[in-house]
Amino acid sequence: MNHPTMKLPFLVVLLAAALFAPAAEPAQPPGFFELATRWAGRPFAELEAEAERGDSAAQFYLGRSSMIGRGVPRDYERGIALLKRSAEQGNAEAITELARCHYQGQGLPQNMAEALRLARDTASRSNAAGLNLLGFFHSVGAGVPANPAEATRLFQQAAAGGNPVAMRNLGGQHLDGKGGFTRDAAEANRWYLRAAEAGHPGGMVAYGYSLLTGRGIAADKDAAVKWFLCAAAAGESEGLRLMSKDVAADARTVLAAWRQAAQLGDAEAQFHLARLVASGEIVAEGPEETPLRLLSAAAESQHLDAALMLGDRYRWGYGCDRDLVHAARWLLSAGFRKRNTTASHGDDPALGSGIFNWFDDDGAKLKPRLTPDDRALAEAISLYLRALRQRDAEAMRELAGWYRRGYLVPGDLVQTTAWLHLAATTGSAAAAKERDELEAKLSIAQRHEARGRSLQLIIKF
Repeated sequence: MNHPTMKLPFLVVLLAAALFAPAAEPAQPPGFFELATRWAGRPFAELEAEAERGDSAAQFYLGRSSMIGRGVPRDYERGIALLKRSAEQGNAEAITELARCHYQGQGLPQNMAEALRLARDTASRSNAAGLNLLGFFHSVGAGVPANPAEATRLFQQAAAGGNPVAMRNLGGQHLDGKGGFTRDAAEANRWYLRAAEAGHPGGMVAYGYSLLTGRGIAADKDAAVKWFLCAAAAGESEGLRLMSKDVAADARTVLAAWRQAAQLGDAEAQFHLARLVASGEIVAEGPEETPLRLLSAAAESQHLDAALMLGDRYRWGYGCDRDLVHAARWLLSAGFRKRNTTASHGDDPALGSGIFNWFDDDGAKLKPRLTPDDRALAEAISLYLRALRQRDAEAMRELAGWYRRGYLVPGDLVQTTAWLHLAATTGSAAAAKERDELEAKLSIAQRHEARGRSLQLIIKF
């Protein structure tokens, strides 16, 4: 008969093994593309109810969807609020997304130090999204010295953890021969395929393009079309745009794919459908497919051609009431890059003309072609050109005053602050004082948005 004390040494060994064993890696929350695949077709109302009940994954998914305008209107303030609620529960995906927002200045102040801190925090917890973002910072030298080898190491760790964006990044490195790799389209395609199978629409388009063109793989146009359609179903229409006329695909299926991408917030798809409806090539399926609504959604996502076309429609009163104030809003937001549109758009006079419809370009300067009722619009455009081309602080202050009063342009205190900030950085002490007084009346989110808009004004020009 065994005595109970005979088992004691064995139990001590087991207890010691348990105490001194390496700590298990913390369970990682699901990433955005995993959730997008898992929740495809689920009504957003259900996810919003789960987010309200405190589900951190739903909060993260809805927060990022709001930031990028996927399936819901783009709303930086709501997106940041949801991400912070998820992050407060320790969701590493949400924390990484907040790091990205700090890096890009979206909804949060542009703060590279904070972006780096948050990315390092989640990367240290083996979060694949954090590892990928940290790898990106090393690849471009953002907040740290550029280090391609370290970027590659982090991308590889992130990909091993299942991050499809990292897989897409590794594919690009192999394709371009960067990050310590030699050019290898076949190896690039292996990574593109992994990213595609993990639900990344950019990976789907990249792999589909290889199949379409025979880049490092046997050409297979039918398979390419399937991947392009999958990407559109995930909200990315670039593959549909790449499909050439000689690719055999059912027109109704392709049109349905454009519509699905547009519903998920893809600006290019919204713009494409607006042109088709406006030219009479297709019939709108409902009130959301009017050219005005589609163009408005695309323009809100900073689609340049959509903003130009929308401004033109308001100027002509085509499909809407004629409104030079709204015309000025969208034409000014587009930034005056000249477009050479050669495609046929039917008989819609508002398609393809752009802002330069009102100017004679003599090679030296732009001279407005005026009709009496266009004088307000021409005045706004001329002041805008003077403000940015000449870095004229007084013109910037005058534009700020217009936005503050709603004169010739829609009233907008955030845009007012953006122009005052731009004038202040140009050297206007008066603008700096006005900006500080106005910022005191704005919310923190509005202040951050104003600073972001001032940067966008320079970039667009």
